Amino acid sequence: MTTTSTDPTDSQHIWADRGFVTYWAGYAVSAVGDQISGLALPLVAVVVLNASAAQVSVLTALLWLPYFFSLFVGTWVDHHGRQQRLLIGADVCRCLGAAAVPTAYAFGGLSLAMLYACAIVLGSGSVLGGCSGQSFFVRLVPRTQYVQAHSALSSTLSIAALVGPAIAGVLIQAIGAADVVVVDAVTFLVSAVAISRVRTRVGAAEASTAHTSYGRRLCEGVRYLFRHRYLRASLAASTAMNLGDFTARGVLILFATRNLHMSPGSIGLSLSLGAVGGLTGALTAGRFGALVGTGPAMVVGGGFTVIPYAVLALVHGPTTGFVCLAGGALVAAWSVMQFDINNNSVRATVTDDAMRGRVAGAYSMINYGSRPVGAVIGGLIATAIDIRAAFVVAGLLGVVSIVLMMRSPMVHVRSVESAAAAVE
Repeated sequence: MTTTSTDPTDSQHIWADRGFVTYWAGYAVSAVGDQISGLALPLVAVVVLNASAAQVSVLTALLWLPYFFSLFVGTWVDHHGRQQRLLIGADVCRCLGAAAVPTAYAFGGLSLAMLYACAIVLGSGSVLGGCSGQSFFVRLVPRTQYVQAHSALSSTLSIAALVGPAIAGVLIQAIGAADVVVVDAVTFLVSAVAISRVRTRVGAAEASTAHTSYGRRLCEGVRYLFRHRYLRASLAASTAMNLGDFTARGVLILFATRNLHMSPGSIGLSLSLGAVGGLTGALTAGRFGALVGTGPAMVVGGGFTVIPYAVLALVHGPTTGFVCLAGGALVAAWSVMQFDINNNSVRATVTDDAMRGRVAGAYSMINYGSRPVGAVIGGLIATAIDIRAAFVVAGLLGVVSIVLMMRSPMVHVRSVESAAAAVE
């Protein structure tokens, strides 16, 4: 039988909503799988295929390249009206992309070109899932429970980040990086089944665009995003953060492996220990936002998500590398939860229902589109100058994100509930 999302009056707590819990269960399993493949894929390139810094950065870039098309996908999603089916299709797409890696390896056909193709398929599924997920979320979760739901999902990601890399490190050393990716493929199937069991209330957003041309709907979404004071500011700050994050992340595994001489198990354990910060951040984001204000919480979180990368430029040796990688990941993970949970809740509150897919698509195209750009920048800096210089540039971009938020309406938001009035 299917489980149905309850009405807001039926419960005061998100965990009493059976529809949400069913969705969450699949989300949680998939999140652990993502963490495993997130460590395994770069190691396949580095260890199995002996990839260079530039080649590893291209792999990271290709995972995010499909986000350049998310505006077009989001516009189509808004008009489609079957976001739940699209979410299931996105999981199936990612399952196939992940399963291709161990399959190709088993038959001796794994190459960089094959790995790049799988990265594009995985990224394409993520774009479709991300654009569809915005509309699905607001039909599944009552507005009064947005922060609770975002905190629950973010806590889940943090727990996955806590246990996933450690599990991945052990499995990779036991059976090899390529074979481990099959775990992620299975988790996408679990997520697809879970989503198929949820029934949400039907929105009326599609009806308002039923007789509007695709081109007009696309332009309306872009205009809405850039004319909205909060969404425009949020996009600028998020883009600077992601640009910095992936300038560093694109070469992080390579740096830890070849420069710091850390083993896969050590890298996984350090990232898992750092993920404690993410779990703590997810559990405290609501309280921290209430204490200092939603806007200031986003400013603190946004800046310190990226700034800790700069410390890695000074690190040498596996022991110091382990301590700094874990410590930096802890600070960054706590910080990103302060930004993401509060920012996602405010965005969900201030965005018109009929615009969600298009706004999510346009937002993602620029915000997540900066990730492959950052990965390529990191690879170019590492190749042309020095790999440590990439971490310095990443830290500077964290400072840029703070400045952008301080000069925008974001810093003036006192709470999620008052966000609409604060950004008018």
